[in-house]
Amino acid sequence: MTSALRAAPLALLMLTAAPTAFAQDWSGPQAPTAPTAQNTPLALPRALPPIPEPTAETYPGVIRYEVDATDVERKIVRVRQTIPVAAGPLVLLYPKFLPGNHAATGPIQLLSGVTATGGGQRIEWLRDTIDPYAFHFDIPQGVSEIQVEFQWLTQPDNSTWRVVMTPEMLNLQWEKALLYPAGYRSTGITFQPSIRLPEGWSYGVAMDTVSFENGLATFAPTDLYTLIDSPLFGGAHYRRVDIDP
Repeated sequence: MTSALRAAPLALLMLTAAPTAFAQDWSGPQAPTAPTAQNTPLALPRALPPIPEPTAETYPGVIRYEVDATDVERKIVRVRQTIPVAAGPLVLLYPKFLPGNHAATGPIQLLSGVTATGGGQRIEWLRDTIDPYAFHFDIPQGVSEIQVEFQWLTQPDNSTWRVVMTPEMLNLQWEKALLYPAGYRSTGITFQPSIRLPEGWSYGVAMDTVSFENGLATFAPTDLYTLIDSPLFGGAHYRRVDIDP
């Protein structure tokens, strides 16, 4: 009987307090919030021109293409491209459709840290709003070449991506680790590639070698079409077999 008497005031207290709690939690339907400068997404810093369609013209100049493949422990390929340019809009593309593939499978999600400089200043880029494989640049007056640097994260995890880099071997498919100017056919863009390999490594590739010293291999200029068709295989264990002695 005593317990029942004690429980009654407690139940009464809870019932009296409940409306107050409900009044604090329930504020009723909210009117739509009008857009303000604080909650409206910012517009692009500048209007983006259309991506140029490929033409039969030749891209002016040679793109110096330097690859550093020495970070084999983390499986990262570092790239530096020196690209001749003129003032005005420039679009660089990451390869979207790859040889032997039947869809837009270019692994752009493995591209990291894209930066560009020219004339002693940083040049900002904007991603195309429709094609994520396109990067827009606005080249300032007086800048005749830009340096574009980025990393290709060949295997950010150990289960999803094809193994192309280990502490003992490298399979470099150039198209996975380059950018090229829009508006030109692949046969009309000339690259001069070079690659730095880990100490003691050798390599094989279907391109003419200009020099190979202290782990740095430099190749003769070639068009983008041929470069993509000439993957490089390198490694710590290498043997060359002459099939036409």
